[in-house]
Amino acid sequence: MRAEYTPVFLKKMQKILRRQDLSDKVKTEAFWAVLNNKIFILATEEERIPFSNLFARVSYVSQKYKISPRLRYRLHRFRKEFQESGANEKIPEIGKIYLSRLWG
Repeated sequence: MRAEYTPVFLKKMQKILRRQDLSDKVKTEAFWAVLNNKIFILATEEERIPFSNLFARVSYVSQKYKISPRLRYRLHRFRKEFQESGANEKIPEIGKIYLSRLWG
């Protein structure tokens, strides 16, 4: 992933967190979309590795870009709980727990 993307995505994610007019569910879904569909895909676009699932992709990106173990753990927990929640009412709870803590 090109370095110039980093500030763009960081600003986009911070903007999501600051939006008062969005529900926790919408914030969580938007945050997930940026992480999954933008950051992790772009971070691996030049690789010739077939990632079988998002766990593998997150793990690879974490190693490649030397993401701290603490943030790596939080990303995996967020990924896992978001995927397990599906479209049910647990999403706002996940958002409250992880959105503000991913950067902590």
